[in-house]
Amino acid sequence: MYYERHPILWTIHSAFPGADFWLISRHSQEMLGKPVQEYQKGCFGLLAPQCYYPKYAFYLCDYLWSNQFWDAYAYGCLNLQHLRITDVREFFRPGSYIISPEGKLIVLTPPQLATA
Repeated sequence: MYYERHPILWTIHSAFPGADFWLISRHSQEMLGKPVQEYQKGCFGLLAPQCYYPKYAFYLCDYLWSNQFWDAYAYGCLNLQHLRITDVREFFRPGSYIISPEGKLIVLTPPQLATA
């Protein structure tokens, strides 16, 4: 099945077979938010926008996971933690960015341009 890429918006769904890669949404704190290239049950699928190469988007999410950006979004009080899809979508909303530990600006989604 083919899914059309949006010019600047990420497409994020649970049980999304047409995704470029998936984020682990239910697991231990250490694995939460890790991007994987094969679908697994309990993962959120991400389809990168047209402005990103899918492999770059995967490595961007790998960078986020390795720097523990998803820890702030983890829910659960036992070893089993989970992410909420609404939090992941909000994280990748238009105009979102982060500042890396090295002080570099990383744009996650370009701002939405107004049309006349």
